[in-house]
Amino acid sequence: MKYNYAFIHFLLLQLLSYSNAIAYHLSSDDNFKWLSPFDNRSKLAALCTQNNRQLVMHRSGITLLYRLFQHDALCSPEIERYVPSRHISLVWFMQALQYCEVNHVLNWKRPEIHYNRTFQVLITRAAFALVCQEINDINLYGLMKYADLFRILFEDNNTDRRIICQQIQNTNNDLFQRCLADKPNNKLYLLNKVF
Repeated sequence: MKYNYAFIHFLLLQLLSYSNAIAYHLSSDDNFKWLSPFDNRSKLAALCTQNNRQLVMHRSGITLLYRLFQHDALCSPEIERYVPSRHISLVWFMQALQYCEVNHVLNWKRPEIHYNRTFQVLITRAAFALVCQEINDINLYGLMKYADLFRILFEDNNTDRRIICQQIQNTNNDLFQRCLADKPNNKLYLLNKVF
């Protein structure tokens, strides 16, 4: 299934604004169950180390994260060939977050458009804190909205997912209709004006 990723990115930002209406109380006692692939215990055990926490959560790891976000290994099933062993679990995590697909969209866009990867850093941090059960990091680094977004998308028993997605679809149906144009060039022009 093909998606309009610019529109999906816009919807994700809308999810962040709707997440304020959902009251999640995070405590260190919470044990979340995640949808696949975030339910793979052996992969999570390799990911959830103190070294990886330092790289993901602290400023010192930002340069590495940016390099990994754009690395060709994100789209490769054989990441061991391209990435040092100490970063394999991080690349697996980024693959699970579908950053390969993000890169495909970004490579498709015109080169003069610069993508701000701050959103990627923040959602990566929130996802890492949740799947690695470092719940205190959510509040420490101000990641509550991003944690809510990750939970909406990937928590196994999230009963609000369907309601929230339906509300977003209803709210943005008019916007989507305005993006439909007779000619492909017009459609891209409208999307570029919106985003």
